[in-house]
Amino acid sequence: MVEEVDASSASLFGLGDVPNGVVAMVWPLTSICLALLARQLLIIHPVFPCTSLLLILGIGLGLASGFTGLSALGDSTRMWAAIAPELVLYLFLPPLVFSDGLFTNTHYFRRESGLCILLAGPGVVVGCFLVAGFAIAALPDAAPDWKLGAALGAIVSATDPAAVLALLKEVGAEPKLSTVVSGESLLNDGSSVVLFKVAVFLAAGGSPTAEDVLAFLALEVLASPLVGLAF
Repeated sequence: MVEEVDASSASLFGLGDVPNGVVAMVWPLTSICLALLARQLLIIHPVFPCTSLLLILGIGLGLASGFTGLSALGDSTRMWAAIAPELVLYLFLPPLVFSDGLFTNTHYFRRESGLCILLAGPGVVVGCFLVAGFAIAALPDAAPDWKLGAALGAIVSATDPAAVLALLKEVGAEPKLSTVVSGESLLNDGSSVVLFKVAVFLAAGGSPTAEDVLAFLALEVLASPLVGLAF
């Protein structure tokens, strides 16, 4: 049976008790409505890029969720903020990667594949350790050593290019540039996952042997592409 939330959580609707499943839908539906409204407003009055307006609306939505008069929105926001990380990884990431791959210009991707691999491989590693160095210097409590700093760097080094691609499309950038950004994002997730797993393993006190390293690389670097090609 679905649990019931407190009556105050339904103040946004003016109803009594409502199921948690209904409250959970408040935040995504509100976000979708605001995004559609922003899109229509910018079609009529194109003042600045849609992504900038969405950022402002997102910040406003986050602040509004704390108001007592919008308790249902706040409860819904907290539900999504507490979502299991594994659910995000396995439920939301594959469709995003598939969508990027489906709409990537294969002609430009083949031509620029070397640059994409360079950015998604060594580029992610360099970005990871740059973030680690900054975190150690600026946030010593959160990243007291290179191991935890590298874990943080691996998390933030694989950025999602959705906002960047939307902006490039709005300003009429060359398809080649958009393809490089999109192609790099398709490949950088694997690099960041490998870096993150290694950093967390070392931070936990692990001391891998040469056999462990070879087995890990064989599984993550060689087996994963074979599974992708098989399907």
